[in-house]
Amino acid sequence: NRKKTWIKHNPIKDVEEFLEEKRLDERLGGPIEERPDDAIFAVDKTPTPLRSKTSKVFTKREKRLKKLTCFQNLELTSKVPAPIIPCRVRNPEERKPAFVRNKQQQRCARHLQQAAIDRRISAARKVKEAVNTFKLPDFYDLWENKEIDKTELDENLERYIKDYTRKRQPSIPPRRYQKASLLPPVEVPHPGASYNPAYDDHQALLSAALEVE
Repeated sequence: NRKKTWIKHNPIKDVEEFLEEKRLDERLGGPIEERPDDAIFAVDKTPTPLRSKTSKVFTKREKRLKKLTCFQNLELTSKVPAPIIPCRVRNPEERKPAFVRNKQQQRCARHLQQAAIDRRISAARKVKEAVNTFKLPDFYDLWENKEIDKTELDENLERYIKDYTRKRQPSIPPRRYQKASLLPPVEVPHPGASYNPAYDDHQALLSAALEVE
């Protein structure tokens, strides 16, 4: 009990650290201050590689073809291949059987071919209709002053010409000439009430106000 108390109340941590340093020096070949310089230091005699002073200048094409940094960060930097190759999930079109895909491709090809034929037929029909509907106007003498014989016109036709071919006057709304109020649209103030009136106008305004009072 007396020995335990002595160890407890008398710390020996500094002594243990000193002994640990001594044991480390013995493992490494002795204290550092006693070892020769050749055992501690080494002279590097390998030649230093020459560095190019000028950096490489990229052309516009090389800059355009160079990958962006955001995409370069997504690439694999390790040379070790992945142990597990991820399998690609097939889309619903790839999951169909081969004969079904072939049938669909043939059907699409037939539809495209028929659509091209229909477009050609429609274009030819439009050209034919345009040729058939185009007619030259009747030739007449522009400077001939020949009046229309009214006896040749029907009564209904003559009424139609009078009603629909004559130049009409624009219709005016009935309230165009009606005044909404008998009051003037804008009441003009007295000249003496302006921002910087003349002396006479200002005196006239004051006298008018005095008469009202």
